[in-house]
Amino acid sequence: MLQPGSSTKSLMLNFSTFWWSTDEDVVALVNEYFTPDQGDFWQDLCPDESSPTTCSPWLEVLPLLLDRSRRTSRSAPLLSESLRTLGYSIVCKGYKGSTRSQWDICRAQCYSKAAHFLNRELTEGTGVCDESAAAIMCLTIQGGKGPATAMYVTDLIKPVPILGQALVKVRTFGLNRMDLLQREGLYPLPPHAPETMGVEFSGVIEQFGDDAASAGSGFKLGDEVFGLAYGGAYAEYIVVSTKTLFHKPMQLSWEEAAGIPETFMTAAQALLFIGDFKHGQSVLWHAGASSVSIAGIQLAKAKGASAIYATVGSSEKVHFLEQKFGVTKAFNYKTDDWMADLQKRGVNLIVDFIGAPYFQNNLDVAAQDGRIVLLGLMGGAELPVGVNIAPFLYKRLRLEASGLRSRDLEYQGKLRDLLVEYALPKFCEGSLKVFVEKVFRFEDIVEAHQLLEKNQTKGKIILSSARTLGKDVSKRVTAGSLQQVTSFGDNASGTLMYIYVPNNLATNPGIIVAIHYCTGTAQAYYTGSPYAQLAEKYGFIVIYPESPYSGTCWDVSSQSALTHNGGGDSNSIANMVTWTISQYKADTSKVFVTGSSSGAMMTNVMAATYPELFAAATVYSGVSAGCFYSSSNQVDGWNSSCAQGNVISTPAVWAGIAEAMYSGYSGSRPRMQIYHGSTDTILYPQNYYETCKQWAGVFGYSYDSPESTLANTPDTNYQTTNWGPKLQGIYATGVGHTVPIHGTQDMEWFGFSSSSSSSTTTASATKTSTTTTSSTSSTATSTGVAAHWGQCGGSGWTGPTVCATGYTCTYANAWYSQCL
Repeated sequence: MLQPGSSTKSLMLNFSTFWWSTDEDVVALVNEYFTPDQGDFWQDLCPDESSPTTCSPWLEVLPLLLDRSRRTSRSAPLLSESLRTLGYSIVCKGYKGSTRSQWDICRAQCYSKAAHFLNRELTEGTGVCDESAAAIMCLTIQGGKGPATAMYVTDLIKPVPILGQALVKVRTFGLNRMDLLQREGLYPLPPHAPETMGVEFSGVIEQFGDDAASAGSGFKLGDEVFGLAYGGAYAEYIVVSTKTLFHKPMQLSWEEAAGIPETFMTAAQALLFIGDFKHGQSVLWHAGASSVSIAGIQLAKAKGASAIYATVGSSEKVHFLEQKFGVTKAFNYKTDDWMADLQKRGVNLIVDFIGAPYFQNNLDVAAQDGRIVLLGLMGGAELPVGVNIAPFLYKRLRLEASGLRSRDLEYQGKLRDLLVEYALPKFCEGSLKVFVEKVFRFEDIVEAHQLLEKNQTKGKIILSSARTLGKDVSKRVTAGSLQQVTSFGDNASGTLMYIYVPNNLATNPGIIVAIHYCTGTAQAYYTGSPYAQLAEKYGFIVIYPESPYSGTCWDVSSQSALTHNGGGDSNSIANMVTWTISQYKADTSKVFVTGSSSGAMMTNVMAATYPELFAAATVYSGVSAGCFYSSSNQVDGWNSSCAQGNVISTPAVWAGIAEAMYSGYSGSRPRMQIYHGSTDTILYPQNYYETCKQWAGVFGYSYDSPESTLANTPDTNYQTTNWGPKLQGIYATGVGHTVPIHGTQDMEWFGFSSSSSSSTTTASATKTSTTTTSSTSSTATSTGVAAHWGQCGGSGWTGPTVCATGYTCTYANAWYSQCL
């Protein structure tokens, strides 16, 4: 132990930035926080030195150890063990710049000397080193604090969980604004928080602090989880309480899951715990495009808000919130007088991240008995002169500030339970979403922090942890589950990309783009269509785009969407395809597109705007490309005239519309397969004929003279018409808007499996000529079969022309008559 009067001159030089000033202070602190053997552990580090004052590693680490002791409330004996372990880690880091042998020796000393502390309680996230441990990668700040450029990748001793904790191998972690403040040294850490940044993550459980206790936690080894921590997520591994862990649903990607805990728990805390928000009330979210506000907007909507308002800093963000999340009104605070507008209405709950600049305005716009929840001070903390606090009194307002990180585990656990019960099912069904702005690699932490500092993002910034995100995309997209990709090229429309990579991935795989219907999501189409299962059989990749608009229909009406490289949804989807081709060395001759309803409309648009990308397309209940065109250039517009089958034209005109979408293109175009139901009341059956006319015109086929028809193919009451090798129409009699996806036939059309239609006993192929049914006469067919419902005549029709008793074959037009 140190004694008063020891030579501590060099020791004191390292203490200039701390709170003590005398030799006696140093001695007292060392004696307080180190037992005799611990106080002398400098000898393990400097066996050839006779005094700690000449042991350079000890002089380097002691100030850090004692500073850590000053910032914690732990008891001295327990603290000594934690500090000693930390000391070994820090000293070993000091050797990292030296020879590898010195580094290895130091680590070996660390493991052997600290091994007997393994089962002792330590501060969460600090961890200890043991004889079997290995160095893990983490992100830290040179000098302890500084700008984004001071961050770098280094090694850390792998942490070990204690009772009630789990060790999680981190897959991804989210960035939050508190990280910027902590990096600058402006964020006061809770006593139990480790110095490594990062409070939310996703990953896989590898170890529990106590195997017997793990059974009661609801988790087991190997579980995919996401969770909230007091810190430490900027690393390959983290130890965290099981009270703040969530089971990761298969519907969520690793990136999405990592963006939930801090974001949605903070929003839920403000909205429900503190704000006491009720159905039918209104809410205002400042910093409305922040990830927490986006979460809160969705939670408020799910709660039945009467009105949702937001302030943002650009017109782009205004459009983003109103179009994608259905915000009642978003205000650009740089150009709009949001206070004047909302003061007339009154707002029940205001959630504020700005602070002083909005203080008076918040009081003025708050409704009677309104609540204001303060979650940040982005604009400053000092109130201007002349603030009028009278509204507090005459409106009976309540102002409460809160933070999540400083709350205890019991409080955070209650929030976790609330989200598990209330929000997690909504994530699974797709009504709650995490909007991921961008995903960075672990080593790109500087760029990620710089982007967050710009205040230009509209969602979460996520990093993939070390050794989980490499140059080979197959290492960062988990095979066998739906995963989100956020950086795939230009994406002006904000369309989301999800991808399914099969476990049985082909060497040069094919690609199918599967586009969902209105009100659908990528997740819904993933689970509701057979393409992921078929991908395992044939080895292709499935891309599931997701619409960025409220109602999740696709934009097939604007000029940008209907133009090659126009910047609309079609452009974003095309960039998903080229990204996937590049990353997976996909076979460009095996790229296909399909979709249902609105997704079928987009399928036709993709075939017209990017014919060079696709070999074939299958359309389930759509309209011809360009049919929904808006003369006012409306994005995601609805065209009732087209939907009801009233937009009728010739094959040549339709072909001209499709070809104009990629002006000057003269290359090959995809083979087109068109499905439609005869009783469709959403996109009327006439759209089947108009679509077939369009592609017959593009391919130069005679629409009125198809090559063949197949009755009862591929199913009973389905008729397949072939105009040529590149165009096939399939009309489903008695089927409404939702034509079932025929996965087997799709695989045949796309060339993944051989055709079996020739062996279908119910099929009959005939060369047809033009036949028109213009009356209700009952003419027997060669088969003598009577139609109960559906088509009974029209151009090229070779099926039944006699209706069942009680039905009349009614003329609709030259190519279609129906039993009614």
